[in-house]
Amino acid sequence: MKILFNSDLLYASSLIKDNLPRQLYEFLSACKQNGHGIVIPLTTLLEFDKKQSGFLNEEISGLKNAGTMLAKYGINVEEFNPTDLVKSPDLIQLIKNIGISCNMEEPTKDDYQNAHRRACLRERPHPPDIKSDEMRDLVIWEISIRVAKKNNGAILMSRDEVHTHHRGDKEASEYNLIRCNSFERAYETLSIETISAKRIKALLDKVWNDIISSDFPVVDGGQIVSIKNPIFKDTTEGYSIVSCGISINTGDGKELTAFMNMEYANDQPFEIEFRDIKIDGPIQPTGFCLHFEKPSISNRDLQDRTANLKELLKG
Repeated sequence: MKILFNSDLLYASSLIKDNLPRQLYEFLSACKQNGHGIVIPLTTLLEFDKKQSGFLNEEISGLKNAGTMLAKYGINVEEFNPTDLVKSPDLIQLIKNIGISCNMEEPTKDDYQNAHRRACLRERPHPPDIKSDEMRDLVIWEISIRVAKKNNGAILMSRDEVHTHHRGDKEASEYNLIRCNSFERAYETLSIETISAKRIKALLDKVWNDIISSDFPVVDGGQIVSIKNPIFKDTTEGYSIVSCGISINTGDGKELTAFMNMEYANDQPFEIEFRDIKIDGPIQPTGFCLHFEKPSISNRDLQDRTANLKELLKG
């Protein structure tokens, strides 16, 4: 999966020299282990470089002042040029040094034009009550949507309100762009890329529109953001059961977590139960259950499953 960064989650409080900040380094190392790639929008890179340039000037001034102070007290030091000692960091190269793929993504003409229209007309995901046009954030949004569309999904790391506001939920859901406002949330979201989680999501996708149109508290734009601890089980009756913890962006600015139990046959869910539902608050006292038409199960399917179960018991 491609992971894009806004500048606010590349934050450093001083000049970056040889190593990235610990939290960022550890996250990128985890991404490397799971085969993910990093995308840095040009807008993000420019903001990062501008911030680091300020720290660089402070370092240079500090070195100059130190040399002047030592000379004032008669302490001889070898003549030096501060600009030879400290340099601005190369963000892309520092990320590549970890061993993970990383590229800088320039905005296209369409990205700029779409961002300009959204800014002027306050179109989604632009929050309605922000006075500034937030053009730079909308450019990053356009790049993120484009990258997600090209790669069947992506993660945008950002705390920015334009990127995280629920007005962008529907579009983000359409292109499977998952927004993460912290490294902790991103670690959870990466769980959706495991083989088991992909299997569960594929099953849920088959009935997702039915879930949206039901009384379950998820609206159009809702999106699965993490799947935890999945357990699969085949039954002797020919159908399968999977249980897991699940987190869902509800599509209206809230987050729902629950324990889910799903029964399915022939890759088609026919019963889904949610328990211990929590929506931005305490656990709901009642659960929620959805029923769909149960697929027919042939005798051959049942015989194959029984035979497989017997082989497992032998082993």
